[in-house]
Amino acid sequence: MMSSGKFLIKLIYTGGTIGGESRGGRRLNSDLQVKQLLDKLKDKESFGGPISAIVDEVNVSTPVKEFSENFVPDDWVEIAKVVKKSIDENKYDAIIILHGTDTMTYTAAALTFLIQGVKMPVILTGSNLPITDKNTDSIKNIEDAIKIALKKKEELKGVFLSFAGSSKGQSFVHLGNRCRKIMAEPYSNNFESVNVTPIAKVSDGIFGKRIKMLNTQLLEQVSKKNSNRELKLYDKICSNVEVLKIYPGFNPQVELYKIKQANSKGVILEIYVSGTACVKPGKYSLIPFLEELRDRKIPIFLVSAEKGTIKTDIYGSSGELIKAGACPLGDMITEAAYTKLCWVLGHTDGYKQVVEKMKKNIAAEITAEKNKNLSGGE
Repeated sequence: MMSSGKFLIKLIYTGGTIGGESRGGRRLNSDLQVKQLLDKLKDKESFGGPISAIVDEVNVSTPVKEFSENFVPDDWVEIAKVVKKSIDENKYDAIIILHGTDTMTYTAAALTFLIQGVKMPVILTGSNLPITDKNTDSIKNIEDAIKIALKKKEELKGVFLSFAGSSKGQSFVHLGNRCRKIMAEPYSNNFESVNVTPIAKVSDGIFGKRIKMLNTQLLEQVSKKNSNRELKLYDKICSNVEVLKIYPGFNPQVELYKIKQANSKGVILEIYVSGTACVKPGKYSLIPFLEELRDRKIPIFLVSAEKGTIKTDIYGSSGELIKAGACPLGDMITEAAYTKLCWVLGHTDGYKQVVEKMKKNIAAEITAEKNKNLSGGE
């Protein structure tokens, strides 16, 4: 995909803090911010020449131009369409998506399901501070994303998230469906891989940027999945999915009423990491709630509210939850479970078919050896 010995990068701009006009600004001026971005990149020499020499195209006409807290599932599809179109043009070595940080992990996770068979680096990044701020981390984040995309483009086949968070920080590269934003500090790396080690680390050294691969096993797994599939865009999604968090005093009947009123098609339930939730007979028991959802053919899936793998073989209440109709998803994180269920419901009919699809390891979102209780995996 190289042209005249020059790497070609596709930048897709979707809004976010990186495109704000001032710190905490609520205005987006995409044309202005992208121009400023390219101007700042012109003099960077860390790639053996100005970065602008390898940036072939900037897409500022993306239908999604929002602060990411305003994103909805349909926006993921629009971004996926632009990614698919860019890959089909068969001239780019990598795709860099500029995105707001608040929901970047949801978009990254969604893209791993919406566009499969990706055989090149698709990397999301953004910034804690706008491009106009003198202390902006945007250049560092983009520079590192481009660096690892070009240096490891034969290995990075899929969707990833790269972020440093400060102009002098180290960038960590995460698999798109294994990442979470854990805080919102202006000079910090606010993302982490959950239940797995990050894919790689990019740091500045005396002789330029250094890349250290940290999780080759996970990278090989996702790259193999994409290498063995034809490139395919899934352009349907069901946004009528609920995410509920268990806590002491959680009232299932209140939530059941909301689910009925909203005509929800599926539920992700965050329970305690030990695999438990209240099953004591009475007002707070989850059992009648789960049984009614099952009878209504509304699939419900269990994930951990924290880090770790859902345990199903320690406490008796775990078995009661499963018997009542809940399906545990092992070490899949909420961000992946929610976006995956939106995708599955958009393309799969039937209660049993949805459950089986959710249990399959589609894009390395599940660790197989930690999920022996799941069936139907690849």
